[in-house]
Amino acid sequence: FVFVDFIFRAYISIKLLFKYWFATSIAMPKVDLRANKETKNPFRMHPLRAAVAFATSKYGGFTIFVASSAWIITIVASLYIPLLHSYTSGCVSNTGNGTFVTKNIYSVAYNHAYQDGSGLLVEGMDAFDVKRGKSCNSRYTATAALQNNIAANFSAYYNFHEEIKNNMDLLKRCIDEIELNNYFDSSCCGMATYPDCLLDESDSSNVACPIDD
Repeated sequence: FVFVDFIFRAYISIKLLFKYWFATSIAMPKVDLRANKETKNPFRMHPLRAAVAFATSKYGGFTIFVASSAWIITIVASLYIPLLHSYTSGCVSNTGNGTFVTKNIYSVAYNHAYQDGSGLLVEGMDAFDVKRGKSCNSRYTATAALQNNIAANFSAYYNFHEEIKNNMDLLKRCIDEIELNNYFDSSCCGMATYPDCLLDESDSSNVACPIDD
């Protein structure tokens, strides 16, 4: 509406301007005033003056008003129609019998149920958050102590494992496994663990078998 008012005011101003401009353009002397009349035939006017005369006439003003109104309505409709389609997308088709309310009763009922369900959902989420906070707070101290105890035990077991690993590595470097097996074979030959060994009679070492009979 502001734009239409602006067009209307501009039209009135231009009309008044050219009204007095045409009146002052009449030649004064040496002309018979009876024959010197304002030219109203648009085909005998300058094209620019004819266009201005048409724009400032009542028919031209009406044409400009209709064209500007149609242009504004087109812009408003192009902005409003997508919103209208989005709003009516959930409505029931208009085919069939019934009034507007009965044909779209599903949408009305759905919106009503959605409002109640949405409120219940928010209340349920709030109640769940409160209950979860109370449950976590009541078990935080015990679970934190248990976690710290498990972490301390894991650290102790890990250190013990590392110590045993180092001792085993040291044992492998310090003991000759082949020589140790030879001693077992020579001293425990004939025992249940070594039934198929061959006793070396030339071996004069006096090594006792650690396996009990």
